[in-house]
Amino acid sequence: IAEAMKNAETIINDLNLTGKEMDIMKDDILNTLENLSATAQESSAATEEITASMEEETAAIEGVANMSEELTKLADNLNTIIDRFQI
Repeated sequence: IAEAMKNAETIINDLNLTGKEMDIMKDDILNTLENLSATAQESSAATEEITASMEEETAAIEGVANMSEELTKLADNLNTIIDRFQI
């Protein structure tokens, strides 16, 4: 009986040690997941900023294209007027 109790005590101590190691691993996994979550949030924010910047650039390019069309129309009108005065 004494030997069985010593074996049981050894097994219980091993289980306690294993439980503590598992608790440490759990904390490491949680920290890793928190870091991954933070990185994902930062990436998402950066993506949103890039998207907004691209939308602004697209709007600026469309504005330049519209101005270019206006200038083309003005140049055509100017050529028409100049053609009237040529001898």
